[in-house]
Amino acid sequence: MTKQKKLSTLWLKAAVIGSIWAAFEIIVGSFLHNMRVPFSGTFLAAASIFLLVSFMQIWKEPGIILRAGIICALMKSISPSAVILGPMIGIFLEAFLLEASRFLLGRHLMAYVVGGALAVSSTLFQKLGMLLVTYGFDLVAIAKPFYYYLVKITKLNSVPPKYLVIGILVFYLLIGAAAAILGYLAGKNYLLRPKEVKDSLRLAAKDKQRFAMDDEPDNRYPILTILMILGSMIGSMWLINFQFLPQGIIFGGLFIGLILYKYRHALGRLKKASLWLQFFVITIVAAIFWEWTKTGNYFSVEGLMIGLKMNYRAIIVILGFTAISVELRNPLIKALLSRKGYSSLYQSLNLSFSALPAIVSALPSGKNLYQHNKGMIPNLLAQAEGLLIQFEQKNKQFDHVYVISGGVHKGKTTFAEAVVQKLRQKNIPVEGFLAHGTFAGDRRYSFHIENLKDRQRHLLCIRQTREDWDWFGSFSFDPKVLQLGNDLLKNVNPDSIVIIDEVGNFEFKQKQGWFEGLSHLLNHHPETKQIWVVRRDFIPNLQALFPIPDEHIFPIPEDTLDQPDGAAVDAFLDSLDLT
Repeated sequence: MTKQKKLSTLWLKAAVIGSIWAAFEIIVGSFLHNMRVPFSGTFLAAASIFLLVSFMQIWKEPGIILRAGIICALMKSISPSAVILGPMIGIFLEAFLLEASRFLLGRHLMAYVVGGALAVSSTLFQKLGMLLVTYGFDLVAIAKPFYYYLVKITKLNSVPPKYLVIGILVFYLLIGAAAAILGYLAGKNYLLRPKEVKDSLRLAAKDKQRFAMDDEPDNRYPILTILMILGSMIGSMWLINFQFLPQGIIFGGLFIGLILYKYRHALGRLKKASLWLQFFVITIVAAIFWEWTKTGNYFSVEGLMIGLKMNYRAIIVILGFTAISVELRNPLIKALLSRKGYSSLYQSLNLSFSALPAIVSALPSGKNLYQHNKGMIPNLLAQAEGLLIQFEQKNKQFDHVYVISGGVHKGKTTFAEAVVQKLRQKNIPVEGFLAHGTFAGDRRYSFHIENLKDRQRHLLCIRQTREDWDWFGSFSFDPKVLQLGNDLLKNVNPDSIVIIDEVGNFEFKQKQGWFEGLSHLLNHHPETKQIWVVRRDFIPNLQALFPIPDEHIFPIPEDTLDQPDGAAVDAFLDSLDLT
């Protein structure tokens, strides 16, 4: 199991930058789209470099931009766009090149200029790469005669192709360098004249909006599905490219049909008029210019077939990447981040997602961006300082949560009861409830919760079907008792120690059970010490939703069923730091 620990300041700052970067992309991207600006992707990259270089002047920790890039790229997974893979790669490349330049050249203006120039120019190479992946190298074959035709009709024979390519590249490099210089100046100006913020951003309070385990996955084998999609795409393109055209058309047609059936919203990408216009232009250019340089003829049946083949290949690639983008949103892939050594990244994403709505609301809308652009960066930098303080507070939210953990029927409640008795002996107020189980044969038959304040017991659930009760697992739950328990947790004395027995998948996956009361405790009484009783095999799910440090999880001895170990109880109480 992944070791869970509190986030470092580096990750907290990266979460702030990542969330602001994601919101900035949403707002600026909307503005460029509404204004129908040519090369909008390039200018969006330049705007991002401007923002990031500004941040690099106030927070100078090495690696912070790379971490922010990973966070922002993963946050792109919530985008309603059908294809998210390309933008995610672009965001990561921008962060990597900017961070690499600072690492290799140092922390000065020239390093930022080089990093910004490389980052923005990477969008050009990414576009060219995606075009080659989509249409294949036949695109190069038709681009060459088309270029010579343009030279002929414009009579620009004195401009060799390499100078045209160099000119375009210099254009991208200059935009990136200018963005870095402006970002550098904006950051330095902010340091000279810090801006005070009257209304700080507010994080989303509802834990149901957390990144972790928000939905039940439709597909429980997303990695295998992605590999199968990639394999089918490569297989289809190989058959088409190597003259096995009938087989390629049949295999590709089956692939297209399956993708459209399983991922119905992938069809939305094919409904765009601009895509079909692009297909039409490529087909016409291929038909007209495929043999023009060799024969002088302005029409070629072979060229027409090449154009149609390119478009067929493009449809396979576009739908394939759309399907992969859908699978990247799968909750199981998200959950891997918390269980495979990436808990810091996972927790940072939770924080970033909680801040995103407030940041987007605080920024001017796309249509008003031009009028309010002057004060936007100073405001963002100032808001970042306040956001960091809130993230630090959120990072400490689980400092007062402790977990009693053990196997099924291994004495967790017995151990918790012994803890309650010891606390009462020390005259320490205890609230919350214990869950006492009854047996029918060798199986649990029912659970009663005991209100630790008034000692009354209430039937919580039973292994029977009962009208108007909620069924979960093998038990029917009384909704009135569930509400009673949640109300109890919402009205505890903050100076008491609160015990919740027990917390499990009812809360983690269904967001039911004691989830409402737990969320209230965490959000409104973060300083109140809490003791949760949790089954050992539920600990990964617990830490995915609530990043409780490993040192706060106490595994009880295996022989606790009848009589708890007094020394173990004392050791647990010592860990609570009751002084």
